[in-house]
Amino acid sequence: MLHAFKAFLKLSLLEKAQFCGAWLMFAKWDLAIRFTPYEWWSKALFNSAISRQNQDLTYILSLIRIIEKAGRAHWGHMNCLRRCLVTRQILLRKGVDLALCIGVKRSEESNELKAHSWLEFQGDPVNDSKETVSTYTKLVGSEHGKQLLKVLKS
Repeated sequence: MLHAFKAFLKLSLLEKAQFCGAWLMFAKWDLAIRFTPYEWWSKALFNSAISRQNQDLTYILSLIRIIEKAGRAHWGHMNCLRRCLVTRQILLRKGVDLALCIGVKRSEESNELKAHSWLEFQGDPVNDSKETVSTYTKLVGSEHGKQLLKVLKS
């Protein structure tokens, strides 16, 4: 914990503000997912703002780095869905519309169906590795995604 605090202190003032905003947004989404019906918060998943798409990848990745730090410093485990929701919402406010992707695969050990979510910018994953994403079959279409979100919710 002390290491995380020291890392926070090394951030610039702007990065600290972004970190705090992301931390609060993680709290909002975590509480919404835990304590409200799926129908109340699920509409925000596939809605999109008017996107300027004028941000370069370096800018996007620098924001994602700060958001991921805020997620790791939270009160509980922020799973892939929560991380995607927070990242997507913050970047939508900046005029960058990232595609929310949901994929599935069968676990080799238990043969269970596993789901994972990630974000893509211009067809490339930005908050996960290509290697990880390639192990999942991406579901196309929001209806499949909406059904799977109930699995990712927990």
